Amino acid sequence: MNPSSAIEALRRTDTPTIANAIERLRVRPKTEGYFGSEIRCFFPEMGAMVGYAVTAIVDTSRPYAKGESRRSTLLGAVKSAKKPAITVLRDLSERKHRGAVWRDLLAAAAKRLGGIGLVVGTNIRVELSGVEIRSGEIIHGDENGLVLMPPGVVDRLLDAIVAEKEREDRIASLIDSPKCATEQIINELS
Repeated sequence: MNPSSAIEALRRTDTPTIANAIERLRVRPKTEGYFGSEIRCFFPEMGAMVGYAVTAIVDTSRPYAKGESRRSTLLGAVKSAKKPAITVLRDLSERKHRGAVWRDLLAAAAKRLGGIGLVVGTNIRVELSGVEIRSGEIIHGDENGLVLMPPGVVDRLLDAIVAEKEREDRIASLIDSPKCATEQIINELS
C-alpha cells in the first residue's frame, strides 16, 4: 500500500484500536508508545490526525536574540518534512504552559506547508509523556489519545487493525447477547 493510502486508512481508525493492533503485532512492550492523559485533544471535532513527526525545541521564557528567527527555522523543518507533518514541540521554559508558542499566523503558514497538527509538551527531550519522538516517525492522535507507530510496521499494522476490529465486534456481540455466559466474556477480554 502506498504511504498516502496507509496514512488515510490510519486516520479512519481510532487510537485505542491502533494501540490494540500494535500490541497484536508484538513489536514492542505493551507499555510503550502510548502517551499519558496529560496529552489531550483540544479540537476533537477535527477528527484524527496522522502524520510524520517534525520535532523541535523552543523556550518561551526568553525573548528572541537580535537576528534570531525561530519561526523560519521551524517552518523550514515543516516544509522539508514528509507529509502530512505533525509538529511536536518541547518547551524548555520554567514557566510551564504560559508561553505563546503557536499562534494563528504560524499555524496558517504551517498548514500551507503541509502541516496538519501540533503537539506541545514541557518536560520532553523531544519526549512527550515519557515517549521519545524522532522526526519522521508516524504518530496518530484523536480525542482518545496519542500513539506512536513502531518503525516499519504500517503495512502489517493495517492488517492487524482489521483483525482487531473483527475481535472487538465479536466481543461486543457477546456482551450484548443475553445467552452469553459472563465467563466467556471475561475469557475473550483476557
